[in-house]
Amino acid sequence: MSASNGHILIVEDDADLLEVLKFVLEDEGYEVTTTDRGAEAFAIAAAHEFALVLLDVAMPDIDGIELAKQLRADPRTRHLRLAIHTGLPAAEIRERFTDYDAFIGKAEEADELIAAIQAAMAQPLRPRSPTPSPGAAPKAEVRGAPIADASAAP
Repeated sequence: MSASNGHILIVEDDADLLEVLKFVLEDEGYEVTTTDRGAEAFAIAAAHEFALVLLDVAMPDIDGIELAKQLRADPRTRHLRLAIHTGLPAAEIRERFTDYDAFIGKAEEADELIAAIQAAMAQPLRPRSPTPSPGAAPKAEVRGAPIADASAAP
């Protein structure tokens, strides 16, 4: 697959989970790059083109939310799709950061993870322009299947 439509960067400090995620996504035909360090993830994301970055939240060197904020702030990476992958509730994540493209709970089964990744990947890449306002709502929340963001309701 080309990097523009199938290359995923997984940022996860749990080595066993990282290997499982890598295996599942490669089995689905995605090209996968992995790292267990947030600081390293930023450098990798800035140097290569990814269709999606799958971010753990609780990591030892840099919190995944802080990494997401850095990715959104940098012109080289602000266009990337960001999927928050955590065991924390979505409401808790939204209190700290809303500018992600998908929320995927860690308890999801492999087929639900793939469906969530596919839903996030179906969204267009963001333009390489300045970041949206800090309170911008996420495009979608995904827990196995796409769910419309409640804040987008009329």
